[in-house]
Amino acid sequence: MEFTTDFCKLKLQLDNHELQNILSHFQSQDWIKHGIETTGNASVMLISAGGTYNTDYALSAPAEPTPYLDNCLYIQQILTFLNTPVSRCRLVKLPAKTTAPTKIPAHYHWFRHTAVYIPIQTQTGVDFHSGTSHIFMQTGEAWIANPKQAQGLANNSEQDSIFLVIDVKHSDALNNLIAKALDENQAVEKIQQDFQADIHLNLPRFRFEVFTPAEIKSLTEQLSKIVQESEITTQGFSTYQSTLSSFKKEWQFSFEQFGNEHAGEAAYYDAILSFKENVLPKIRRWVAKDPQAQAIIETITSLLQVMVRPAPSKVGQKFLSRQKVLPNIDWQSLFQATEQFESQASYKCLSQDALRELLPHFRVAESLDKLYPHLADQWPNKEELTAAIQQLLSVGLLQERFANPKFDRPIFIVSAPRAGSTLLYETLAKFPEIWAIGQESHEIIEGIKALHPDTHHYTSNRLTAEHASVDVEIQLQQRFARQLHDSQGKLLLDYPVAKRPMSLRFLEKTPKNALRVSFLKKVFPEALFIFLYRDPQENVSSMLEGWRSRSFIAYKQLPKWPHKNWCFLLPPEWQQNLQNKPLVEIAGEQWRAANYYIWEDLKTLPREDWYFVHYHDLIKDTQKVMRDISDFAGLIWHSEIEQSLSKGLSVSKMALSAPCPDKWRKHTYELDMVLPKLETFARSVELELCQK
Repeated sequence: MEFTTDFCKLKLQLDNHELQNILSHFQSQDWIKHGIETTGNASVMLISAGGTYNTDYALSAPAEPTPYLDNCLYIQQILTFLNTPVSRCRLVKLPAKTTAPTKIPAHYHWFRHTAVYIPIQTQTGVDFHSGTSHIFMQTGEAWIANPKQAQGLANNSEQDSIFLVIDVKHSDALNNLIAKALDENQAVEKIQQDFQADIHLNLPRFRFEVFTPAEIKSLTEQLSKIVQESEITTQGFSTYQSTLSSFKKEWQFSFEQFGNEHAGEAAYYDAILSFKENVLPKIRRWVAKDPQAQAIIETITSLLQVMVRPAPSKVGQKFLSRQKVLPNIDWQSLFQATEQFESQASYKCLSQDALRELLPHFRVAESLDKLYPHLADQWPNKEELTAAIQQLLSVGLLQERFANPKFDRPIFIVSAPRAGSTLLYETLAKFPEIWAIGQESHEIIEGIKALHPDTHHYTSNRLTAEHASVDVEIQLQQRFARQLHDSQGKLLLDYPVAKRPMSLRFLEKTPKNALRVSFLKKVFPEALFIFLYRDPQENVSSMLEGWRSRSFIAYKQLPKWPHKNWCFLLPPEWQQNLQNKPLVEIAGEQWRAANYYIWEDLKTLPREDWYFVHYHDLIKDTQKVMRDISDFAGLIWHSEIEQSLSKGLSVSKMALSAPCPDKWRKHTYELDMVLPKLETFARSVELELCQK
C-alpha cells in the first residue's frame, strides 16, 4: 500500500443522522478510558481482541464483535460495505481542549494495519494532521492518513469530538478502496441505513504472525541508512553492523525453525531482546532525535507487546519504602558481623576506615551496651556510633542476632500463579494481628543453598518434608523473622527487644509454595493453609498475560531452557515436557502441577489444617468468604475489616489489566489447545473439594 499524499479521502458519504443515532445507545460507563495512542481518550469497543472489554491490539486473539456492536446496525452496514479485514473497531472520544500526541504509528500492529477515521460528532477547531498537512474532517466523511507520516488529532473546540475508528488489515480490498479514492472519475457512494441488508463482517482468520526474514531485512536496511547518514564513526558503524548481522541470523534461524507458530514465541522474544540489548546501545545516541529511526525501532521491538498496562513492581511498596529508612538501633540487641564479611563487595566499597575497623569487634554476638567501653576512645559520640551501626546493618555486613519468635498458626496462601493470591493476601494483611514480609519469599527460601533449585539441577521447585532439616528450619524461620512487619508496616526488629512479641501470627504467599506444602508444614508445624483455586480458563489466560508481560521472570539463563527467561514456577519434569512448547501449554502445565501438588499434599494433612476458597466466591461474596477464613484461621473480626470490605476489593498491585469477568476470552484461540487436557483434572479436583 503506497501513499503519495498525506491524506486519502475515501469516496464514501455516510448518513449523518444515522451516525448521530449511534451515540444514543451508549452511557458514560460504556466508555473505557485509555492512553494507548492518545492523551485523554476514551473508547467504546465494537470489535476487539476476543470480543471482550479491552483496548488491546488483536495480536494474541481473533478479532470478534463485542455485545456493543449488536446495537449498531448502521456500523455493521459500513463494515460490510468496506469489506476490508477488520482487526479492531471502536468509537473514540477526544475531549474538548485536548491534543493527542503526534507520532508515526509505529507499533507492530500498524505495520500490518491502517486506521479509517469517520467523524460522528465534530465541530470547527478539531484538526487532523498528517505530515505537514492539516484537515477538518466533516461528519459523514471517511479518511485514511499516510501511515508513514506523523499523525495526530487536536480538539481545540469547547465540545467533545467522537470518531468511528476502524483498524483494517492491509489487503487487496483496502488497496482497491484507496485506488478508487485517488481516481478523480470515481463517483462518491452513499451508505444508507437498510434494515433488510445482509450483514457480513470481514474478520480475518487469526494466526500467530511475526516478521519474515525479508521484512526484518527491509526494516534494518532502512535503519542502517539513517545510521550511516548520522555522525557515527566508521568504527562505530562497523560494530553496529556486526551486532545487527547477529540479530538477523538469530531471527532467520528462529523463523526457519518455527515460522508463524506459537511454539516460537519465546525464541522471537529472545531475538528482540538481543536487538534491544546488543544492537540499540550501539546507535542510540545517533538516532535518538530521528523520528523515522525511532519508528523503525518501535516497529521491531513492539512485535510481541500485547500488554497495555505498565508492568507491576515485583517488590512490595512497604518493602521499598523500608529500604529508604535506616534500621532502628536498640542498644540491648545483639549484633554480629556476617560470615566472611571481608570478602563481600559491600565491605570493599566501604569508604571509611573507621567502619572497617568496627566490624572485627562483632565477630561474636555482642550488645552495644557491653561493647561500648571498648569503643569509647574511637567513638566518644554515641550518636555517631549508632549511625555507623545503622550503615553496616543496611549494607548487610552486620546482622542482629535474636531468638526466633513462635510462629503461632502461620497462614500460607497456596495457589497456582495468577490465581488471585495477592488480592487475598492484601486483604488478610489488613487484620491487625497479622505479621507479613510485604513481598513474595523467593529470595528468603531460595537464598538457603540447600533449597535453591540449582542444588537440584533445576529439576523443579518441588520441596517436601525431606528437605526440611533442623538447620534449614532454623535458618528459614530466622530469614522470615528478619523481614516481618506488623499491619502498620513496622519491622519486628525495629521494636525494642523487650517489646517484641514472643508469639505472632504470620501470613505468607508465594506461588512456588504450591509445590512446597509438606515442606512448609515440617518447618512450621502449626501451619494453616488456604487453598485458593481459580478455574483453568481464567487462570491460564492470566498466566499467559504474565509470561508476555515479562514481569514475572523467575530465572534468567535457566539451564536446559533454550531461552533467556523463565516465568513463574518450575513444575516437575518441565525439562522433559515443555521444551519448544507454546507459552499457553507451558502455562497450562504450571496450572495443573500447582493445583495437583497442593491437593496431593493437603490430603495428607488433618482437615482442620486447610481451607478451600474458590476465586469466584472471593470476588462475588467477599465478606462471607473473609468471615469464613477468619473463623478458620482464628483471626479476630474487626469492624474496621468489615467497613473496608464493604467498599469492595481493591485491584491487586500485581494486576496487569483492568478486572473483567470474561477477559480470558480474548485467549480462547490459544486456550483451546490446552483446556481439553485440563478439564478432566479440574473436574475431579473441584468434585473432591466440594465434597470436603
